[in-house]
Amino acid sequence: MDDELARAVRSGSAAAVSYWWGVGKTTVAKWRQAPGVTKTNNAGAHRLVRAAAEKALAAALETELSADERERRRELMRSLRLWEVAPAVTFGKPRAPAEDAVLGTMRDAEAAERTGHTWHGVRDRRRELGIPGFRAREPSGASDERRTGRWAARLSVRGTRHHLGTFATKEEAERAYQQARHRSARQRAKRRR
Repeated sequence: MDDELARAVRSGSAAAVSYWWGVGKTTVAKWRQAPGVTKTNNAGAHRLVRAAAEKALAAALETELSADERERRRELMRSLRLWEVAPAVTFGKPRAPAEDAVLGTMRDAEAAERTGHTWHGVRDRRRELGIPGFRAREPSGASDERRTGRWAARLSVRGTRHHLGTFATKEEAERAYQQARHRSARQRAKRRR
């Protein structure tokens, strides 16, 4: 990749790079992966989004609503009573250390209820601080099949899910999962030698 193409990939929109270099947008997306370019850190994409938003705003301002339509929308908003169910706005407010202390110790929804922040805000803050999500326990590889009342054991290896069988009890399914997991680890170790 020469300097001009690299600059275009980093600062131009996908549509512009695709047009001027005669490649598909999928190719441009793959080129952008190497330098870590995304839609949010790209000036060309920002310009296109801003232009589209301004165009939509201009079109919305040109549209005249009739008095009946305005009244219909006003009544609809009153009937929905969204202000009663909307979460408190907490974006940009400083967080207390006690609020950060609960992150990862319980599910994000529970932490949101406890701290008064939104679920998305709690999740984003946890990820920002690098705190892993809450897990009540390690995965056992066993899941109940409600239709049959039995337990199924499954193992994922390199993205492929293997069904190990169904069992009468959870313990049997977990045992089958652990045995298959150890077998798989031994096979991988043999291949490395």
